[in-house]
Amino acid sequence: MVALILVTLTLAYAAVGGGQTEDCLETVVVSADAVETVSDGVICFQCDVGAGIVSSASYTVSGLPVGSDAGGTVEGVLVLYNSGSVFQPSAFVGCASGGSSATALVFLEEFQPPLISGNATVREGHTLVLECDASNSHPLPSVAWFSPQSLLLSGERRLVIGNISRNQAGLYSCVATDSNGATESSRVAVTVEFAPEVITSFTGVQYFPLGATLELYCWYECVPSPLSVKWYHNGTLLMTSDSISIVYDTTSTTLIRMGLTEIEGGNYECGVENLVGSGAVEITVRIQLPPSSLSDLSVVSSSAESLLLVWSIPEFTGFSSVAGFKVTATEESSGSVIRNLTVEGQVTSYNITGLQPLQAYSVNISVGNEAGLEGEPATISASTASLRLSAVEQLEVEIVSSTELYLQWMAPVTNPSTTAAVQFYVIDYKSDRGNEGSSMVSGLSHTLGGLEKGTNYTLSVAGVNEAGVGKARLTDSVQTAVDAPSHPQLFSAIPLSPFSLRLNWIAPADSGGRPLQHYTLEVLVENNSVETQTLNALNSSAILQGLTQNTSYVLCLTAVNSARLESQKGRVTVVTLPVGQPQVPNSVQVTNVTVQTANIVWEEAGGYPDYYIIQYSQQNHSVETVQVVAPYHTITGLHPLSHYTVKVASHNYNGMSDFSQDSTFGTFGQVTVEGPTEGLSGEPLSLHCMVESIPASPSPLFVWSRDGGSLPATSIIINGMLSLPEPTPADTGVYVCFVAGVRRRHSVSIYSKPNSSTTGM
Repeated sequence: MVALILVTLTLAYAAVGGGQTEDCLETVVVSADAVETVSDGVICFQCDVGAGIVSSASYTVSGLPVGSDAGGTVEGVLVLYNSGSVFQPSAFVGCASGGSSATALVFLEEFQPPLISGNATVREGHTLVLECDASNSHPLPSVAWFSPQSLLLSGERRLVIGNISRNQAGLYSCVATDSNGATESSRVAVTVEFAPEVITSFTGVQYFPLGATLELYCWYECVPSPLSVKWYHNGTLLMTSDSISIVYDTTSTTLIRMGLTEIEGGNYECGVENLVGSGAVEITVRIQLPPSSLSDLSVVSSSAESLLLVWSIPEFTGFSSVAGFKVTATEESSGSVIRNLTVEGQVTSYNITGLQPLQAYSVNISVGNEAGLEGEPATISASTASLRLSAVEQLEVEIVSSTELYLQWMAPVTNPSTTAAVQFYVIDYKSDRGNEGSSMVSGLSHTLGGLEKGTNYTLSVAGVNEAGVGKARLTDSVQTAVDAPSHPQLFSAIPLSPFSLRLNWIAPADSGGRPLQHYTLEVLVENNSVETQTLNALNSSAILQGLTQNTSYVLCLTAVNSARLESQKGRVTVVTLPVGQPQVPNSVQVTNVTVQTANIVWEEAGGYPDYYIIQYSQQNHSVETVQVVAPYHTITGLHPLSHYTVKVASHNYNGMSDFSQDSTFGTFGQVTVEGPTEGLSGEPLSLHCMVESIPASPSPLFVWSRDGGSLPATSIIINGMLSLPEPTPADTGVYVCFVAGVRRRHSVSIYSKPNSSTTGM
């Protein structure tokens, strides 16, 4: 129901008949239950009581009569002037005609800003609900919600935003739009409440030097504003004091703590609380302290001008990286500071240079860290070394023997304040053969023994003190004396035959300092020299021939070196073997008999023969004699197909032996090869090699080949017969039979069989 407000109105109207209107802004038909909206101005009303617009009617406004039609015109019209004062904001207009009536509710057209209701303050994560009421405008407009960023959110009267976040706070607008496109809007400020969010720019552990000023910051954001902002140290609330200041503004706070002590490191907390909740951030602080003192400072080496110190980085460096080391060196005798410097970086050694020899120094080293704090110094005392000795004076060398040299010298000149005394001397020597050695002596002279004979040596002498080996004094090349070689070792003689001896020996243990040039061998019989030989220096044995059987010989062997110095003689006595009666040769055999030759071999006879006699003869012919040294011979110039006998005797110093038993043999005759020269593939083919012989001839040995090479793989050889069971054209060639020292050639051609279809044409 629309509530009507009845007011007493002074109406200005005019009734106009005849269906005419005068200056009407708009015309409204009053009918049953009609609802109309009119503008401010001249409004004309017509009456419809159910059967259409009537020509005459009486009108009321909010129950008060406002005019009547008189004149019986076709149409009765009510004209209202100043409608804006009549409809405030609405009124009922009634009309009656012919006993019927109708009433219409008439609103004055009005466009008002919409009304916004709801809770404009909401906590983050909750739901925002707002309503937009435009019912105070006529006609009723459409509405739409817009975000603070002017984004369309909804076209409904109610706006619902679930799980709202803080960045959705701001001015929300409800815009009403009427049918003519005109707009009215209202805005509401939405507040999103949230617990404090606290942040800081400090990340990780923060280091502050001992005694420094600590300054920590944190920023916070929350709605509504904080109820409290507090700082804590290891859980204890911090209050302002002489050393603590706390500064606040609307979004941040600063903690200032002066004169930091060791116990003021730890966890610092910035805490903020409001009506919604609380938030906090922690900052870990470490107080940087002086590093620990070095616990393992040591001197690892020293020279006359320097000290090399080493150490380890201390385990505790004061919560700060090591920046470097302060090194101070003080001369203990004078108290003067010689070196005062800083070594940067995390080094673990330093060589202090520019010091004086044989001086004691006190060295302090302290560790500094990046916080600018320096630990307690570590102290060590050390002395520089002596200078090395200068060269010895007046070095002289004398040759004592082939294996000894005598050296003498004067001590080096020294300054006792910088150079320590001589402890001993070192003699170094090296030969031109690459051999070298050294000796340590305490005096100013020394006989150097055990050297090589006839060898050039370079020698040096250097003094040694606590600083080490001093400067060496060199000599010119000096040669030891040359000796005769020692005698050949293990000289011996062994009889090989009545006429020869084998000599063996080992080279002298000492060549006298010069290489061996040769050996001299002297041969004596009954103390009379019968022969002298020169033997190669590289030999260790020799064969002595041309001797007399069963004779005693004295052999003397002398080694001679390149200095032409002779060793003592190696001496040995030996008797040559006696010669017995010559022996008959055994096992005389005849081999490799051919058409004109035969080989004769036998076992070497006893009695040391100096040659052999061979006698052979053809049957019923004269005897031929041959003299040979070796136990074999080839007889040539024989006659084919002939019968021969042969025998052998040996001869030595005492005469000739008997002949061996006769051995007989027969020579071979003509050699021939018989067989086809052509054949067909696959058809067997045979070649027969034959040699003429006599009963005394040995069994012949047949050797076949083809074209100077191997035979076909399928070949079969039986005595002198060569068979090709299944020859092929590839077996074509020249076949050679070798027997009795004679070669015979036979050419064979193998053809393919003709095709059966070809032969039938």
